[in-house]
Amino acid sequence: MRLFSFAALGVLATACGFDSSVFGEPGLGVGGAAASSVDATGSGATGLSTSVTTTSATSGSGANTGASTAATTTAASTAASTAATTTGGGGAVCGNGVVDGEEQCDDFNTVPKDGCSPTCVVEGSANKCPTGAVIKLTQAVTIVGTTDGLNDIGKAACGGKSAPDVIYQIEPTKTAPIKVELTTGALFDRILSVRLSCNSEANTKVCSDSKEVLTYTFPDAQVGVPFYVMVTGQIGSKGAFSLRIAY
Repeated sequence: MRLFSFAALGVLATACGFDSSVFGEPGLGVGGAAASSVDATGSGATGLSTSVTTTSATSGSGANTGASTAATTTAASTAASTAATTTGGGGAVCGNGVVDGEEQCDDFNTVPKDGCSPTCVVEGSANKCPTGAVIKLTQAVTIVGTTDGLNDIGKAACGGKSAPDVIYQIEPTKTAPIKVELTTGALFDRILSVRLSCNSEANTKVCSDSKEVLTYTFPDAQVGVPFYVMVTGQIGSKGAFSLRIAY
């Protein structure tokens, strides 16, 4: 076993005319932060075993380098923390109007208690009437989800018997036509129902049953007057869906 002393090398460097202020203390790199002695011993099939003894510098260029490194690390941590507050699941940006990653919704903002949370999760339960999912529509909202595994809470005027449902209460923030668009997987025999009551199909504005993209424009939506959007399926049909509601 050979033990190399960097202190001895430092004496040799001085004797040979090298300036340690330029090259740093042995084992520190330029500016230096710690002096180390390394005992490197081969250990056969297990590879190289390394023992390190470290002494921290308390003054001079080493301390300055340490402070600079700490400041850089702190800045990076702060930036990462800030970025984390503006992203939803999967690194998606919450509030850009696009549902990405693990987001459940996106309504172009990160305002709390408007139906779509600051982390782009639907606030409340949409699988009951009166619904617990109240969406305050300021610009547009996209909601993705599934009816699979949910309860059958009612029916639509054009079907929906024995099929699980979701229903959202939409609260317009201005008087203007509102377009509702529903897309689902090809095997989902979907139903889109827009009505003025959560638990009754009597006040239905539209009820459409199709495997194509379903769209409906609510022409007389008024500020302060809620309406309800239901997604269900025919004869037990269920599956994933994407629902977009916009002025």
